[in-house]
Amino acid sequence: MEVLSFLRDKNSELAHFYIIEGARGLPEAALLAALESRGISTRGNPEVLVLSYESFLIEHAQDLRAKEKERGSDAQTFFIVSALSYAHEAQQALLKMFEEPRQDAHFFVIVPKAEHLLDTVRSRGALVRMISAENTDTVLLAKELLKATPAERLEKIKKLIASHEDDDTSGALREFARTLTSALARVLSESKTPRDYSSHDVFVFEEFLKAEKFLINRGAGVKMILEHLMLII
Repeated sequence: MEVLSFLRDKNSELAHFYIIEGARGLPEAALLAALESRGISTRGNPEVLVLSYESFLIEHAQDLRAKEKERGSDAQTFFIVSALSYAHEAQQALLKMFEEPRQDAHFFVIVPKAEHLLDTVRSRGALVRMISAENTDTVLLAKELLKATPAERLEKIKKLIASHEDDDTSGALREFARTLTSALARVLSESKTPRDYSSHDVFVFEEFLKAEKFLINRGAGVKMILEHLMLII
Protein backbone atom coordinates (compact mmCIF):
# COMPACT_ATOMS: atom_id res chain seq x y z
CA MET A 1 0.00 0.00 0.00
CA GLU A 2 1.18 3.51 -0.81
CA VAL A 3 0.66 4.62 2.78
CA LEU A 4 3.60 2.38 3.70
CA SER A 5 5.96 3.72 1.02
CA PHE A 6 8.14 5.20 3.79
CA LEU A 7 8.75 1.67 5.06
CA ARG A 8 9.56 0.21 1.64
CA ASP A 9 12.25 2.83 0.98
CA LYS A 10 15.57 1.39 2.19
CA ASN A 11 17.03 4.86 2.56
CA SER A 12 14.23 6.29 4.70
CA GLU A 13 14.84 6.83 8.39
CA LEU A 14 12.25 5.09 10.52
CA ALA A 15 10.62 6.43 13.66
CA HIS A 16 10.63 4.35 16.81
CA PHE A 17 6.84 4.18 17.19
CA TYR A 18 4.04 4.04 14.64
CA ILE A 19 0.31 3.82 15.26
CA ILE A 20 -1.33 1.88 12.43
CA GLU A 21 -5.08 2.39 12.20
CA GLY A 22 -6.93 -0.25 10.24
CA ALA A 23 -9.03 -3.40 10.16
CA ARG A 24 -7.41 -6.42 11.75
CA GLY A 25 -5.30 -8.60 9.45
CA LEU A 26 -4.77 -6.06 6.67
CA PRO A 27 -2.07 -3.91 8.38
CA GLU A 28 -0.03 -6.93 9.52
CA ALA A 29 0.19 -8.35 5.99
CA ALA A 30 0.99 -4.94 4.50
CA LEU A 31 3.71 -4.25 7.07
CA LEU A 32 5.42 -7.59 6.48
CA ALA A 33 5.31 -7.07 2.70
CA ALA A 34 6.79 -3.58 3.12
CA LEU A 35 9.63 -4.93 5.27
CA GLU A 36 10.39 -7.54 2.62
CA SER A 37 10.57 -4.74 0.03
CA ARG A 38 13.01 -2.99 2.33
CA GLY A 39 15.24 -6.04 2.14
CA ILE A 40 14.37 -7.46 5.56
CA SER A 41 13.44 -11.13 5.65
CA THR A 42 10.37 -11.65 7.81
CA ARG A 43 10.12 -15.45 7.78
CA GLY A 44 11.92 -17.08 10.67
CA ASN A 45 13.63 -13.80 11.52
CA PRO A 46 13.84 -13.39 15.32
CA GLU A 47 14.19 -9.64 14.85
CA VAL A 48 10.69 -9.37 13.31
CA LEU A 49 8.04 -10.20 15.91
CA VAL A 50 4.31 -10.23 15.17
CA LEU A 51 2.19 -10.33 18.33
CA SER A 52 -1.61 -10.53 18.17
CA TYR A 53 -4.11 -10.24 21.03
CA GLU A 54 -7.82 -9.78 21.57
CA SER A 55 -7.09 -7.35 24.40
CA PHE A 56 -3.59 -6.01 25.10
CA LEU A 57 -3.14 -6.18 28.87
CA ILE A 58 -0.47 -5.08 31.33
CA GLU A 59 1.17 -8.53 31.28
CA HIS A 60 1.47 -8.31 27.51
CA ALA A 61 3.16 -4.91 27.82
CA GLN A 62 5.60 -6.35 30.35
CA ASP A 63 6.32 -9.30 28.05
CA LEU A 64 6.92 -6.93 25.14
CA ARG A 65 9.38 -4.92 27.25
CA ALA A 66 11.23 -8.12 28.16
CA LYS A 67 11.43 -9.14 24.50
CA GLU A 68 12.76 -5.70 23.59
CA LYS A 69 15.48 -5.95 26.24
CA GLU A 70 16.49 -9.43 25.04
CA ARG A 71 17.56 -8.04 21.68
CA GLY A 72 21.10 -6.80 21.21
CA SER A 73 21.70 -3.07 21.34
CA ASP A 74 22.87 -3.01 17.72
CA ALA A 75 20.21 -5.30 16.22
CA GLN A 76 17.46 -3.61 14.19
CA THR A 77 14.23 -5.07 15.56
CA PHE A 78 10.63 -4.69 14.41
CA PHE A 79 7.72 -5.31 16.79
CA ILE A 80 4.29 -5.53 15.17
CA VAL A 81 1.60 -5.53 17.86
CA SER A 82 -2.06 -6.00 16.98
CA ALA A 83 -5.07 -5.93 19.31
CA LEU A 84 -8.74 -5.04 19.23
CA SER A 85 -8.32 -3.04 22.43
CA TYR A 86 -5.53 -1.81 24.70
CA ALA A 87 -6.02 -1.59 28.47
CA HIS A 88 -5.14 1.80 29.95
CA GLU A 89 -2.54 0.39 32.33
CA ALA A 90 -0.92 -1.48 29.44
CA GLN A 91 -0.75 1.74 27.43
CA GLN A 92 0.91 3.49 30.37
CA ALA A 93 3.52 0.74 30.46
CA LEU A 94 4.13 1.16 26.73
CA LEU A 95 4.65 4.88 27.22
CA LYS A 96 7.59 4.24 29.54
CA MET A 97 9.17 2.00 26.90
CA PHE A 98 8.65 4.56 24.14
CA GLU A 99 10.18 7.34 26.26
CA GLU A 100 13.56 5.57 26.21
CA PRO A 101 13.53 3.44 23.06
CA ARG A 102 16.46 1.35 21.99
CA GLN A 103 18.17 2.96 19.01
CA ASP A 104 17.23 0.31 16.44
CA ALA A 105 13.88 -0.83 17.86
CA HIS A 106 10.75 0.01 15.88
CA PHE A 107 7.21 -0.55 17.14
CA PHE A 108 4.07 -0.76 15.01
CA VAL A 109 0.96 -0.73 17.17
CA ILE A 110 -2.15 -1.70 15.20
CA VAL A 111 -5.54 -0.51 16.46
CA PRO A 112 -9.00 -0.33 14.82
CA LYS A 113 -9.20 3.39 15.64
CA ALA A 114 -6.42 5.64 16.90
CA GLU A 115 -8.96 7.42 19.11
CA HIS A 116 -9.13 4.26 21.22
CA LEU A 117 -5.63 5.00 22.50
CA LEU A 118 -4.77 7.46 25.26
CA ASP A 119 -3.91 10.99 24.14
CA THR A 120 -0.45 10.62 25.65
CA VAL A 121 0.18 7.48 23.58
CA ARG A 122 -1.12 9.04 20.37
CA SER A 123 1.13 12.07 20.86
CA ARG A 124 4.20 9.80 20.91
CA GLY A 125 3.52 7.88 17.71
CA ALA A 126 3.44 8.64 14.00
CA LEU A 127 -0.10 7.89 12.80
CA VAL A 128 -0.63 5.87 9.62
CA ARG A 129 -4.20 5.29 8.47
CA MET A 130 -4.72 2.18 6.36
CA ILE A 131 -7.29 2.47 3.58
CA SER A 132 -9.84 -0.34 3.61
CA ALA A 133 -13.22 -1.01 2.12
CA GLU A 134 -16.19 0.44 3.95
CA ASN A 135 -18.13 -2.08 6.00
CA THR A 136 -21.42 -1.63 4.15
CA ASP A 137 -23.07 -4.47 6.10
CA THR A 138 -22.66 -2.54 9.35
CA VAL A 139 -23.99 0.68 7.79
CA LEU A 140 -27.01 -1.20 6.42
CA LEU A 141 -27.58 -2.74 9.85
CA ALA A 142 -27.43 0.71 11.44
CA LYS A 143 -30.04 2.01 8.98
CA GLU A 144 -32.26 -1.00 9.66
CA LEU A 145 -32.05 -0.49 13.42
CA LEU A 146 -32.82 3.22 13.18
CA LYS A 147 -36.01 2.49 11.25
CA ALA A 148 -37.19 -0.19 13.69
CA THR A 149 -39.20 0.22 16.88
CA PRO A 150 -37.39 -0.05 20.25
CA ALA A 151 -38.84 -3.55 20.76
CA GLU A 152 -37.71 -4.66 17.30
CA ARG A 153 -34.25 -3.21 17.88
CA LEU A 154 -33.87 -5.04 21.18
CA GLU A 155 -34.91 -8.32 19.60
CA LYS A 156 -32.47 -7.81 16.71
CA ILE A 157 -29.53 -6.88 18.93
CA LYS A 158 -30.17 -9.87 21.23
CA LYS A 159 -29.92 -12.18 18.22
CA LEU A 160 -26.70 -10.50 17.08
CA ILE A 161 -25.15 -10.87 20.53
CA ALA A 162 -26.24 -14.52 20.68
CA SER A 163 -24.65 -15.12 17.27
CA HIS A 164 -21.24 -14.54 18.83
CA GLU A 165 -19.78 -17.62 20.45
CA ASP A 166 -17.93 -15.53 23.03
CA ASP A 167 -19.39 -13.67 25.98
CA ASP A 168 -20.29 -10.01 26.24
CA THR A 169 -16.87 -8.89 27.52
CA SER A 170 -14.80 -10.44 24.73
CA GLY A 171 -12.66 -8.40 22.39
CA ALA A 172 -14.47 -9.58 19.24
CA LEU A 173 -17.91 -8.58 20.44
CA ARG A 174 -16.65 -5.26 21.78
CA GLU A 175 -15.14 -4.50 18.39
CA PHE A 176 -18.50 -5.26 16.74
CA ALA A 177 -20.22 -2.95 19.23
CA ARG A 178 -17.72 -0.15 18.55
CA THR A 179 -18.14 -0.54 14.80
CA LEU A 180 -21.94 -0.51 15.09
CA THR A 181 -21.88 2.54 17.38
CA SER A 182 -19.72 4.38 14.86
CA ALA A 183 -22.07 3.39 12.01
CA LEU A 184 -25.13 4.54 13.94
CA ALA A 185 -23.50 7.91 14.62
CA ARG A 186 -22.54 8.26 10.99
CA VAL A 187 -25.99 7.43 9.62
CA LEU A 188 -27.67 9.77 12.09
CA SER A 189 -25.24 12.61 11.33
CA GLU A 190 -25.85 12.25 7.59
CA SER A 191 -29.63 12.38 7.99
CA LYS A 192 -29.67 16.06 9.03
CA THR A 193 -27.40 19.05 9.50
CA PRO A 194 -26.14 20.02 12.99
CA ARG A 195 -28.37 23.11 13.02
CA ASP A 196 -31.38 20.78 12.76
CA TYR A 197 -30.39 18.61 15.73
CA SER A 198 -32.98 18.38 18.47
CA SER A 199 -32.03 18.21 22.14
CA HIS A 200 -32.63 14.44 21.93
CA ASP A 201 -30.26 14.17 18.96
CA VAL A 202 -27.56 15.90 20.99
CA PHE A 203 -28.23 13.54 23.90
CA VAL A 204 -27.94 10.49 21.59
CA PHE A 205 -24.61 11.64 20.16
CA GLU A 206 -23.29 12.19 23.68
CA GLU A 207 -24.35 8.64 24.54
CA PHE A 208 -22.51 7.35 21.46
CA LEU A 209 -19.33 9.04 22.68
CA LYS A 210 -19.77 7.59 26.17
CA ALA A 211 -20.37 4.13 24.69
CA GLU A 212 -17.19 4.28 22.60
CA LYS A 213 -15.17 5.24 25.67
CA PHE A 214 -16.71 2.47 27.81
CA LEU A 215 -16.21 -0.11 25.05
CA ILE A 216 -12.45 0.46 25.14
CA ASN A 217 -12.35 -1.17 28.57
CA ARG A 218 -12.03 -4.94 28.76
CA GLY A 219 -14.60 -5.19 31.54
CA ALA A 220 -17.30 -3.22 29.73
CA GLY A 221 -20.71 -4.92 29.65
CA VAL A 222 -21.29 -4.92 25.89
CA LYS A 223 -24.79 -6.38 26.09
CA MET A 224 -25.97 -3.69 28.50
CA ILE A 225 -24.40 -0.89 26.42
CA LEU A 226 -25.96 -2.10 23.17
CA GLU A 227 -29.39 -2.55 24.74
CA HIS A 228 -29.18 0.98 26.16
CA LEU A 229 -28.37 2.40 22.73
CA MET A 230 -31.25 0.48 21.15
CA LEU A 231 -33.66 2.14 23.56
CA ILE A 232 -32.53 5.74 23.03
CA ILE A 233 -31.86 6.03 19.27
